[in-house]
Amino acid sequence: MDRGPMPPLVPPKTPSRPQGPRAPGSNRPILGELSPSLRNRIVQAREDGKSWNELHKRFGLARLALWSTIKQDNARTSGISRQGRGKKVKLTDEQRHHLLEVVWEDPDIQIKILQHDHAPHITIRTIQRALKQYNIKKWKKHKRPQLLP
Repeated sequence: MDRGPMPPLVPPKTPSRPQGPRAPGSNRPILGELSPSLRNRIVQAREDGKSWNELHKRFGLARLALWSTIKQDNARTSGISRQGRGKKVKLTDEQRHHLLEVVWEDPDIQIKILQHDHAPHITIRTIQRALKQYNIKKWKKHKRPQLLP
């Protein structure tokens, strides 16, 4: 019994985004951040004595998301999330401007002397990054004798 040529293999269609419940009256993506108004409604409903199951059915969110929203509510001020925990700036704008002025006045200054005299609490690499923002790249004063004519 001859069936003929094999049909081409076609990958199965996958949904473009996860399917599942959404918050009622919201076009928020499933994995998106909760809006401040939705967070306030969740916190208010929990303070009114609603159970986790009632909150889950009402808002269509996972119980873990509801629990973490309630837990993080104390860390928020005025409904605004706290600042990220990224790298903090070491130099203020005034200090950067001061370093730029020193380099502008004396372009032959060595970076170790610049650090020692003007920013002893800052590493050399931080000073280099600060000067790079002013387009002073790969700036290092070498110990070379001055060439005379």
